Amino acid sequence: MLTEIRVYYEGHGLLMPGFSQFFEQLRGRARQRGCAFRLVAGGSGAAACRDFGRALKSHPHSWNILLKDSEGPDTGSISEALAWSMAGLDLNRIRSSGWWR
Repeated sequence: MLTEIRVYYEGHGLLMPGFSQFFEQLRGRARQRGCAFRLVAGGSGAAACRDFGRALKSHPHSWNILLKDSEGPDTGSISEALAWSMAGLDLNRIRSSGWWR
Protein backbone atom coordinates (compact mmCIF):
# COMPACT_ATOMS: atom_id res chain seq x y z
CA MET A 1 0.00 0.00 0.00
CA LEU A 2 1.22 3.49 -0.84
CA THR A 3 2.09 5.25 2.41
CA GLU A 4 4.21 8.17 1.27
CA ILE A 5 5.22 10.26 -1.73
CA ARG A 6 8.88 11.26 -1.70
CA VAL A 7 10.11 13.77 -4.28
CA TYR A 8 13.90 13.91 -4.61
CA TYR A 9 15.18 16.91 -6.52
CA GLU A 10 18.52 18.16 -7.67
CA GLY A 11 19.26 21.48 -6.02
CA HIS A 12 19.66 23.31 -2.76
CA GLY A 13 17.14 23.28 0.08
CA LEU A 14 16.43 26.93 -0.72
CA LEU A 15 14.34 25.63 -3.65
CA MET A 16 11.95 23.87 -1.26
CA PRO A 17 9.42 26.73 -0.91
CA GLY A 18 8.99 26.85 -4.69
CA PHE A 19 8.64 23.09 -4.99
CA SER A 20 6.25 23.11 -2.02
CA GLN A 21 4.02 25.60 -3.80
CA PHE A 22 4.27 23.68 -7.09
CA PHE A 23 3.22 20.41 -5.41
CA GLU A 24 0.58 21.99 -3.14
CA GLN A 25 -2.36 20.21 -4.80
CA LEU A 26 -0.61 16.83 -4.76
CA ARG A 27 0.37 17.34 -1.11
CA GLY A 28 -3.26 18.12 -0.22
CA ARG A 29 -4.58 15.05 -2.03
CA ALA A 30 -1.99 12.89 -0.32
CA ARG A 31 -2.95 14.29 3.07
CA GLN A 32 -6.66 13.60 2.41
CA ARG A 33 -5.78 9.96 1.86
CA GLY A 34 -3.56 9.66 4.92
CA CYS A 35 -0.43 9.57 2.80
CA ALA A 36 2.68 11.53 3.77
CA PHE A 37 4.38 13.86 1.28
CA ARG A 38 8.06 14.72 1.53
CA LEU A 39 10.39 16.88 -0.53
CA VAL A 40 14.06 15.91 -0.36
CA ALA A 41 16.76 18.33 -1.55
CA GLY A 42 19.59 16.38 -3.11
CA GLY A 43 22.17 19.07 -3.69
CA SER A 44 24.21 17.94 -6.68
CA GLY A 45 22.74 15.77 -9.42
CA ALA A 46 24.92 12.85 -8.39
CA ALA A 47 23.79 13.12 -4.77
CA ALA A 48 20.11 13.37 -5.75
CA CYS A 49 20.44 10.26 -7.93
CA ARG A 50 22.27 8.42 -5.13
CA ASP A 51 19.61 9.34 -2.56
CA PHE A 52 16.83 8.36 -4.96
CA GLY A 53 18.49 5.00 -5.64
CA ARG A 54 18.79 4.33 -1.93
CA ALA A 55 15.15 5.34 -1.39
CA LEU A 56 13.98 2.75 -3.90
CA LYS A 57 15.32 0.09 -1.55
CA SER A 58 14.75 1.72 1.84
CA HIS A 59 11.21 3.02 1.16
CA PRO A 60 9.51 0.30 -0.92
CA HIS A 61 6.00 1.45 0.08
CA SER A 62 6.66 4.99 -1.04
CA TRP A 63 6.22 6.52 -4.44
CA ASN A 64 9.78 7.73 -4.98
CA ILE A 65 10.12 10.43 -7.63
CA LEU A 66 13.34 11.97 -8.98
CA LEU A 67 13.48 15.44 -10.53
CA LYS A 68 16.83 16.11 -12.19
CA ASP A 69 18.22 18.76 -14.51
CA SER A 70 18.86 17.50 -18.01
CA GLU A 71 22.33 18.85 -18.60
CA GLY A 72 22.80 16.20 -21.26
CA PRO A 73 21.52 12.80 -22.31
CA ASP A 74 21.04 10.08 -19.71
CA THR A 75 23.96 7.66 -19.80
CA GLY A 76 21.68 4.84 -18.72
CA SER A 77 21.95 4.98 -14.93
CA ILE A 78 18.73 6.95 -14.44
CA SER A 79 16.82 4.89 -17.00
CA GLU A 80 17.96 1.70 -15.29
CA ALA A 81 16.89 2.97 -11.84
CA LEU A 82 13.51 4.06 -13.18
CA ALA A 83 12.92 0.73 -14.90
CA TRP A 84 13.79 -1.05 -11.65
CA SER A 85 11.43 1.21 -9.74
CA MET A 86 8.56 0.69 -12.16
CA ALA A 87 9.08 -3.08 -12.07
CA GLY A 88 8.37 -3.00 -8.34
CA LEU A 89 5.07 -1.14 -8.70
CA ASP A 90 1.75 -2.87 -9.03
CA LEU A 91 0.31 -0.37 -11.49
CA ASN A 92 -3.04 -2.19 -11.74
CA ARG A 93 -3.48 -1.90 -7.97
CA ILE A 94 -2.59 1.78 -8.04
CA ARG A 95 -4.97 2.48 -10.96
CA SER A 96 -7.85 0.51 -9.45
CA SER A 97 -7.50 2.25 -6.08
CA GLY A 98 -8.45 5.56 -7.70
CA TRP A 99 -5.88 7.20 -5.45
CA TRP A 100 -5.41 10.32 -7.61
CA ARG A 101 -9.11 11.08 -8.08
